[in-house]
Amino acid sequence: TAIRVNSVAIDPIHPATVYVGNLNGVFKSTDGGSHWTPRSNGLTNLAVEVLVIDPKNSNNIYAGTADGVFKSTDGGTTWAASGLELGGQVLGLAVGDGVPAAVYAATQSGIFRSRDGGQSWDQVLQGWGTALAVSPQAPATIYAGLSTNGFPIGVFKSVDGGDTWTDTGLMDGVLAIAVSGSTVYAAADNAVYS
Repeated sequence: TAIRVNSVAIDPIHPATVYVGNLNGVFKSTDGGSHWTPRSNGLTNLAVEVLVIDPKNSNNIYAGTADGVFKSTDGGTTWAASGLELGGQVLGLAVGDGVPAAVYAATQSGIFRSRDGGQSWDQVLQGWGTALAVSPQAPATIYAGLSTNGFPIGVFKSVDGGDTWTDTGLMDGVLAIAVSGSTVYAAADNAVYS
C-alpha cells in the first residue's frame, strides 16, 4: 500500500541521513534511503505535515502536526511538544539563524516565531499560514504564504526576522516556497512563480 509522503528533510551535516514525515509518523534512514526506521516516540499525532532540521545542530529536528510543533534533540529518536500546541495543523516550518535557532511555524492561526529553539512562541503575522521559507544567505529574511477564509492573500516578506512584514504583491494560494540565492520560488495550485 502506498502512503503519501508529506515532507522530506536531509541532514545538512550528514547527507546520507534522511527523514520523511507522513500519516504514520517520522521515519529515518542513515544510508541514503535504502533502509528506514520509525522515529515517532513522543508524537501525540502521527500525521506529520512538515519536517525541518536545524542547520547548525542536525540533532535538533522540528515536526509540524495537527497537535502543534514537536522537537527532537536526539536526531529523531524521541520527540516532545515544543510549546506551540494548536487546534489546527502546522503546514509550514522554517529554521533561521542563531544559537538557539529561530524557528517559524505556519499554522491555521497565523505565523508564529520562537527565538529560543522552540521553547516559547509569539505570533508575528495573522492569517492562515500555508508555507514558509528562510533565505540561506540572509537568515533574517523570511517568506510566508497566507490565506484567509479559504481565499489566498499572497506571499509576505520580512527582512528583520519576523518583526515587520511587507506584501510582495503575489496574490495566489501558495503551497510551498523555496529560496535559492536571490530567487524566490512560490508554488501554487496551478503555477510556479519566481
